[in-house]
Order: sequence, then structure tokens, then C-alpha cells
Amino acid sequence: MIETKPKLGVAILERPLLRVLETLWEGPVAPDNLDAIELAIRAFLVSPVLIASRVQDSQWGTAWEDVVEDPSKESIENDEAFRDSLLDYEFSDPKVAHPYTTISSDESDFLKSLVLKEIEPQALEALPRWIKRNGEAYAYLDAWYDGYAEKECENRARLMYGYRDELLYEDELEKLDRDHLYAHPLFHLGPANHANYLVGCHRAGLTVYGISPITKICATHIFSKWPDYLFKTLGEEYKRASEELRGPGMGVTLPPLTALLLSRARTRDDIPVTLRDLREEYTEARDELWSMLSEMWFAPTCEDQLKILRQLSNAASSLFVAAFPERFDALGLAISATDLLTLTVSSTLSTIREHFNPGARVGAISFASKLAKDLRLHLLGSHHILKRHFTEDELKEFGTGRLCWAFFFVLSGLPNNAIQPRE
Repeated sequence: MIETKPKLGVAILERPLLRVLETLWEGPVAPDNLDAIELAIRAFLVSPVLIASRVQDSQWGTAWEDVVEDPSKESIENDEAFRDSLLDYEFSDPKVAHPYTTISSDESDFLKSLVLKEIEPQALEALPRWIKRNGEAYAYLDAWYDGYAEKECENRARLMYGYRDELLYEDELEKLDRDHLYAHPLFHLGPANHANYLVGCHRAGLTVYGISPITKICATHIFSKWPDYLFKTLGEEYKRASEELRGPGMGVTLPPLTALLLSRARTRDDIPVTLRDLREEYTEARDELWSMLSEMWFAPTCEDQLKILRQLSNAASSLFVAAFPERFDALGLAISATDLLTLTVSSTLSTIREHFNPGARVGAISFASKLAKDLRLHLLGSHHILKRHFTEDELKEFGTGRLCWAFFFVLSGLPNNAIQPRE
């Protein structure tokens, strides 16, 4: 296991996020979970040190209070990130204490007020109207709080996941009383304690990655913008381009890092190894990135901070264009004698400069430069990626079932067995 040191570049990943990432190779993958999978891959590429959250899959367990009281103590109960996977070796030992700063009572009170104010209306709005029994509502809220996609939350509600045990109260199987919902821990101090834990991690320099409503609330109001902002424009522009390129039989497009990982992996079983190798390839680049971030946050003057911020922001906004640059017609850019005589050469040079600017902006940040190059060299089309790795049932979820693919092959002129889905 990697030894944890309290420094910038340490990421803490919440357990439900790891469970969702694992579906990428274990299956089944749900389209609604693609953003969460993308977030987890970002953490792998950009974070020198990875830690699995001390909070286990259920935040309502008896260990919850111990976790909140002092996460800096050693633990004998925490599981490995993936429970016996080669990727576990990319994480710090889960039993070893991790960096944590206890927040002040004033900040704790503020968090309590903020969380309780936001979590209750969000939870009540999320709860589907078709739910009729207490057990269904409780199971849905458990899954929703952990950040699972709506479909998974509804599946767990129908099964009353975790609430069919005969030792549980009978009223949990009875008709839903909306007022009775407030017996669920979500409406008490559990979320506020969860927020205290995450913010204490953030104060110690950790970057928090998660999909729970609490993580999203903290990200909006408290957490740092960087390094995640580096991927923001890339994700938006890639999604926009993918939607414009989407052909017949394609219901969902893959995010850029997920598409890159699946393009590099030869088979689905190879995905964990490919993710590990990809992470290793970015070691030097991410160390340089964190050196720049540290310099930006702790520079002695505002001018010095803004100079680095501009470099990072320019790289972030230019990543997509640098990865997929336009090809200019050389004749169209030629400087003619007429240009020289009419003094229009400056506009031509300006056009050339604007064309090459994205590459120069990205080149200033080695991590962004490497990522742009990898996307340009390795990225396959979404049709081929999905067909290579996903089962027929999963393809249907993505809107790419057999009938859709048959239509695609007819239009493309390829034989219908050109690429077979994974069994």
C-alpha cells in the first residue's frame, strides 16, 4: 500500500463512487452513472495519492460516529477500496489514519444549518410519487443519499433493499405516511456529521470526490474549484461535439476520459489494468500540475496568483481544441505579394496565431498537453467502444441494441458481424 502523507494532491473517494466505477468492468453499466464514472477516472489521473473514505457504503452504520469523531486515528474495520482488486494497491492502506483537520464549532454550526436547509427539500422532491410504503421510501432515500442514479434508487425501493429483514420494525412495511419519513436518519444529524467529515478532509488539503448530495452541497459552497475545473470545458465541448456526431442507433455518448480509458483497453477484463497503467503514465505530469496549484494558492502576491490562474484557465478552455485541432488549408494561409502590397499580412498572421494559440496555451501545462495528445491519438468512436466492451443488455440501455446496430451497419456498408457485442 502507498504511505499517506498530509500534503496537497491527496484525494479521498467516497465508497459509493468506487462501487459505481467498478461497474465499468464488472457490469452492468447504467447510462445515468457515466458522469460518476468520469469523475472517478479524473481522480485516478490527477491525484498523486488516493484514499478510500472512512465512511462505508451506508452512512447510518454504528461506525459513523467514530469516523466523525477522529478520522486521524487508525482503524481496524475499514475495507480496501475495491475489496481484493489490483487497483487496491493504488490506494493508501484503509486502516492507516489519513489527514484530517477538526473544524471549529462555529463552522460546524454553519454546516449544520446549511446542510439541513438544503438536504430536506432535495430529498422530498427526489422521492417518487409512486412509492406507497415506508420501506420503499427508506430504501430509496438510502440509495439517493449515496448518490446512485435514479433508476438504481427506484430498483432498491421496489425491493425495499435493507428493509425486509424480519428484525426491522413492522411499520416499515406498512403504507407510507409522509410525516413518518422524518424518522429516517437523513432528516437528522447524520448528513451534518457527514459534511463535517468532508470539510475536515478538505481543510487538511484533501480533494474530495463523491456523488452524494452532501458532497455536491459542499462542492458548491466550500470546496476548491481546482483541479477539477481543468476538465470542465473539455467535458462540455466534447459532449456537444459527440451529440452533433451522434448517428443512428446511438442514444448516449461517453464522456471523454471514460471514452479514452475504454479505447485503450483491449477487453473489458483489461479495464482495471489499463486504468492503473494510464494513472502511472500521468505521474510526472500530475506532479507538475500540483506544483503549479500549490504555487497559485500560496503565492506571496495576488499578481503572482493571477498569473498562474490565467495559465491554468487558458489551458482548461483550450483542451478540446488542442486535442482536435482544425486543419487549415495551406494555400488559404499563404502570404501573397498582394497581401504585402495591401498591408493585409497582419490579418493573415493573426489568423495563424489564433490557430496555434490553443496548442500553446495547453502546452504551458504538461498535464493538459499530455491529455490533449492522448485524446487525439487514442480516442475511438463511441459506437466501436460500446460494441467492444458492453453486453447486449447494456447496449439496449445505451440505445444501441441489435436492431439499432443493424440499421447502422446498413447505412455504413459494413458487414453486420463487423463488431460483435460482448456476451
